[in-house]
Amino acid sequence: MMLQSNTEILKGNAASLTKLGEQVGSIELEIAKSRQIMLGESNSRAAIAETSQTMLRAMAKKFQSWQIL
Repeated sequence: MMLQSNTEILKGNAASLTKLGEQVGSIELEIAKSRQIMLGESNSRAAIAETSQTMLRAMAKKFQSWQIL
């Protein structure tokens, strides 16, 4: 009788741990997605900033060439 109740308790604990593991896995997946999104936004911002800087340099060179003329 005692062995059977312990076995049932262990099965219940195993089921609880499985559910908990699934929840942790879901949370980790959401964190990974969030990081990916953040990195993507950061990379996009960096690319935009770099493009803007390149455009500004090109415009500055044009203005300098106009001043020379």
